[in-house]
Amino acid sequence: MSSVKDSILLKGSATTAAPTSGNLIRHFSSKDASSTANFSSGANSSVNWIDLTGNANMSMTNVNFDTSTKLITTASNSVLNAGNMFSGTTAATFTIEVWFKITATSSGYSNLAAANVVPTSGGFAVYIQQPGTNNDFDMAKYYGSNASSARYSPNVGITILTNVFNQIVFGATGSTIFMFINGGHPSTGAYSTNSASNTVNFGSSNLYFGSFSGGTSSLLGELGIIRIYDDVLTLTDVQTNYNANKAEFGLS
Repeated sequence: MSSVKDSILLKGSATTAAPTSGNLIRHFSSKDASSTANFSSGANSSVNWIDLTGNANMSMTNVNFDTSTKLITTASNSVLNAGNMFSGTTAATFTIEVWFKITATSSGYSNLAAANVVPTSGGFAVYIQQPGTNNDFDMAKYYGSNASSARYSPNVGITILTNVFNQIVFGATGSTIFMFINGGHPSTGAYSTNSASNTVNFGSSNLYFGSFSGGTSSLLGELGIIRIYDDVLTLTDVQTNYNANKAEFGLS
């Protein structure tokens, strides 16, 4: 693994190698029977998505599991809680990879992931603007209690369609946040500050997937794989993961 700057420059060739495993601290897969061993077919009101790294499972409520497609369906009342990932951490370095599909549309934004968002003590949120609007991603990293303190929109020019799986990889290191979509299209940028430092205090907040702090702006769709790293993935790493899993989700 190398710096974010290097990740923009390294154009690694397509490969069918195994997904990147270095610095992997959480791994959830709807396609792996060991990861979904607690699921039953159909509605699951409360269930744990088993972490394949053995570190910590993800608690889930009001999700549906299809045993034929091996996909998890989320709804407006779904809550996916990965727990307190960044306890007491400032300026956390992390990368999160999510394979998802939007299957229904509504106005506004749906939330892919969020931790300790304002007005508490800072954190981050990743939004998907619903199809039919601007079809874009937006990652906002916050600190302090200022809701507009540090927002970065990648503007990668990728249209997010319904009923098509996408791989999104995003993260932060120091004062930089970054995002990759579908094995490439890197976007990265440092942001200016309006406080004494760029650090983010995650405190004791949980990391949620598919909703904003576990309750609003829900992702209406399907989830396949979630990986969390405590380091920065290079573009080559991202492409390796994309090529390793794309066939499972009908992508080429």
